[in-house]
Amino acid sequence: MTTQAGSAKCNFCGRIFKNKQAVKAHLKGCIAYREHVPRQCVREAMPEAMNGLPTQVSRERIEAENRNRRREIILEVIKEVVTDHWRFRDDIPQEVKMQATQEIRRELSTLPVEETPFSELREIAEGIRNQICEPEIQAQDAVKQQKAADEEARRRQKENLYGALERMEKEIRKKQQREALVAHAVRYAEQRLKTAPGVEIWHQWSAMNAINGAIAREVIGTESKRDIDKLVDELLLPFLEEGAHRVAETRKVKLIEFAKKYAQEELDDEEDLNSFEQAMICEKVRQVLEKRLRGDETKEQVEDLVEDLLDDELM
Repeated sequence: MTTQAGSAKCNFCGRIFKNKQAVKAHLKGCIAYREHVPRQCVREAMPEAMNGLPTQVSRERIEAENRNRRREIILEVIKEVVTDHWRFRDDIPQEVKMQATQEIRRELSTLPVEETPFSELREIAEGIRNQICEPEIQAQDAVKQQKAADEEARRRQKENLYGALERMEKEIRKKQQREALVAHAVRYAEQRLKTAPGVEIWHQWSAMNAINGAIAREVIGTESKRDIDKLVDELLLPFLEEGAHRVAETRKVKLIEFAKKYAQEELDDEEDLNSFEQAMICEKVRQVLEKRLRGDETKEQVEDLVEDLLDDELM
């Protein structure tokens, strides 16, 4: 029977008393004691009952201490294997932890834990814990991994969407800039052609039809307006040169007519020349001027050239 330290127990009825003297006083009226011991032997049996008390109390105290020690060992194993082990895992359900604790306590209660090394007890408890908790842990980890994968997929999808929108906006801006540069190129070309000498309206139409396709092909959208102006100048160069050539040819014709009139006036002062000779000299002057004049000379330069030619003919 289990008794607390410093207490005493009646071996006949099982009642607990503070000390031996209380038990001795109790035996005088203990019904169980009187039933087991004849009346005439009560007095003689009382010392025997009292003599057995110290041995019985010591044995019960040892048994209680052993039970307490076993319980402490089991609790220590549970604390290390379950409580401390999962203190950083809030995702393990409490009922799973309780199940593992109960199974470990049940298993260790069947073992001589006070005689078994603590490392072996811990190994046994860890096996029970893992068997019960690992499926839950794997399920929780699988949920976490799936959640992380879903979040990563959403992040990438969002990133791809933003990237596509950014590229689309960039293409729109580039297209708008290109359209603006093409429009600038057309305006600049029209202005150059309108102010270019020798380029009439029909020449302008022809030139614009020719360079519009080139502008559409050449303009990318990243150029500056200065680059566009330079490109247009290069495209218009043949047309501008053609216009300048027409102007020069027209002016050349006028200068030759001026030269012929000036030569005729100079030859009229020559009394020893008849009209046929004057005409022949004027024709020679015209032929030379046709070869020498470019069309950009001044009248003064033409007069000087005619006088030199006449001097050569009249010498």
